[in-house]
Amino acid sequence: MTAGRLDMTVAFRADASLSIGAGHVMRCLTLANELSERGARCRFVCRAHDGNLIERIAASGMEVSVLPAPGKQADGSDQPLTWQDDAAQTAGELAGQEVDWLVVDHYGLPHEWESEMAGHCARLMVIDDFTNRKHCCDVLLNQNLGAQEAAYAGLVGTGTRVLAGPSFALLRPEFARARAEKQRNPHPHPRATGPKRMLISMGGVDLPNVTGWMLEQLSDCAAADAWEMTVVIGGQSPHRETLRKILSGMTIPSRLIVDATNMAELMADADLAIGAAGSTSWERCCLGLPTVVVVIADNQESIARALVEAGAAVRVQFGEDQATGAVLADVLGNPDRIAMMAKQAASIADGLGAGRVSDVLIGAAPGAGEVASAGTRSLTGPD
Repeated sequence: MTAGRLDMTVAFRADASLSIGAGHVMRCLTLANELSERGARCRFVCRAHDGNLIERIAASGMEVSVLPAPGKQADGSDQPLTWQDDAAQTAGELAGQEVDWLVVDHYGLPHEWESEMAGHCARLMVIDDFTNRKHCCDVLLNQNLGAQEAAYAGLVGTGTRVLAGPSFALLRPEFARARAEKQRNPHPHPRATGPKRMLISMGGVDLPNVTGWMLEQLSDCAAADAWEMTVVIGGQSPHRETLRKILSGMTIPSRLIVDATNMAELMADADLAIGAAGSTSWERCCLGLPTVVVVIADNQESIARALVEAGAAVRVQFGEDQATGAVLADVLGNPDRIAMMAKQAASIADGLGAGRVSDVLIGAAPGAGEVASAGTRSLTGPD
């Protein structure tokens, strides 16, 4: 790791819920752990949505300030909160503290929120997945394949530093370690002897139960008979028992893991993944794991497209049974195609992104010396 300023405080504003998913919080937690390893003080500000990850953050040793859960509308959905309300509540939790960096990873908080929070932190970083809205920040991270600094022209201030692409992907350190081990002791894709191994994971919540739908497609796919399956779901998933029932009726050897703590090991040992096109995509790429991807959220559309264009994945559409069956039959029975996808995937991410982002934050923190490319945000937002 690069030496840097250790006496710094970093606050994170991110939420998880049954509808939001776990990805925003999990990638922030990865960055927080990296910074904490270097001596930084990290804390989170999270809203108490249904399906939040507040206990998991606290269990990792981070301080968490809990914002009140939103009220409910007549249909049971969350009552919308204004960005002004969120800014006031977040500012209240940070009051009296010297915050060197505030990191925000939240689609619901606009650049006006970022500008409002400028008075409560020395520097502000935004984690983004789209290039369709303005931001007021010192550093903007878009870790997705195909992301480019030029795409943010006019969306950020001229002094904002943009970190773009999977080289900055926020992956836990075990993925880089597993990648190195796999490079030392590779196995062919797919393995030449014994059952081929498939890993199915749609993320921490999978509210529409894409996992169950995919298992039904595999049940009807003759090519799947040569495979064995590991299905991973999050503890927040409401479909645990449904999935157990589906798996018990399948002839393919399978196991269900809830809240896996060894995802890097599971990915490194798999020949093929079936999963959502979210931030887990970069974990799979780091380990050279080819994927059948499914888009289950709007922010995954560009990721899926880029992975397919790079040759690291093939895509199926949730609910399109006949087309999905054809894709599965073609991929599962085509070892040469799987091998080529694996090679392309491994070229996309190396698992060292959290360290690179930490270097930027540490180098650009107040009092850490001049960093020529860090810049200074415009407090009135982009031009």
